[in-house]
Formats: sequence, C-alpha cells, structure tokens
Amino acid sequence: MKLETRQDAYTSLKKLGANNTRLVWTDGSTQTVDKAETTPSNLVVKNVPMGANAAVIIFHGTNASPENKTITFEIYGWRAGGPAEWICNGGAVLGTHRVAAGTDTEMYADTIAITTQTWVDTVTVADSGNNRIAKLAFDMYGLAGIACACWGGTATTNGAKVSFV
Repeated sequence: MKLETRQDAYTSLKKLGANNTRLVWTDGSTQTVDKAETTPSNLVVKNVPMGANAAVIIFHGTNASPENKTITFEIYGWRAGGPAEWICNGGAVLGTHRVAAGTDTEMYADTIAITTQTWVDTVTVADSGNNRIAKLAFDMYGLAGIACACWGGTATTNGAKVSFV
C-alpha cells in the first residue's frame, strides 16, 4: 500500500509502432544485468516527475485480428549518475478492450506475465487474464527515468503507457 500517491494520466512510455530493440550494453551483449549501456536510438527514457512513488504500466498493440497477439517487453530504470537498472521482463497478450471507440485493430493487453524480475521490491501484475486492461506496477525507489523495450511476439505494432502515482 502506498502511503502517499498522486493523480497522473497515462502517457506514452513506448509509442505505438514497430518493435524496438533491447538495451545493448557496451560489451555488445543484451544480457539483463546492470552495467554500462548504450541506449538504442528508439528506446526513449521517460523522466519520472517529482513526487512520484510508483509506476503503473499498460501495454497495447495492433494487428488485423489483435485478440491473443503477444508482445515481449523489458523495463529499465535510471538514476542520476548511474547505469541502467534492469527491472523486469515478460510478455503481454492483447485482449478485446479497444484503445479507441470504433477500431477493431488496436487493443490493450488483458494478460501480463513477468518472466524475470531483478528489482529491489516486487513488481506486481494486476487484473491479468480477465479480459480487462492488465496493469504492471512497481515502486520507483527514487528512479529518475524509466524505459520500456517491446519486440517480438505476434502483434504487428506494440506500445506501452505509464502513469506515475
């Protein structure tokens, strides 16, 4: 339970579009460990607003027939003067909840599964597998920025939105 929260709208963490690449570390690997990194040009670091205690992330994607299409993701965090910190990775499955009225090709994920997490606290998944919008949440622990890489899977395009609370 968060003792202090704030209201915040969902904003784009990974814009809807083609796959982006995983964080590439300076030694050329894509290992999911904390060390010096080179940020791919299409991986955008979202600044965390002052006073934010936690992040809530939702995924969305498109396909001509989007239901049950998948997205693979990794989430990273940054602190001033430090390396990228790998938070978690996993997969999301698109459901039937439309992103915008009147469209049948862009849906929110209704299922999120975390494969591995290395964060200092539990990364939580809420409302997964219920044909509603699934959410991933974690305590920020003073992060200055976060980023999300989405790739692979069967969705034609993919995206992520974040709300800081």
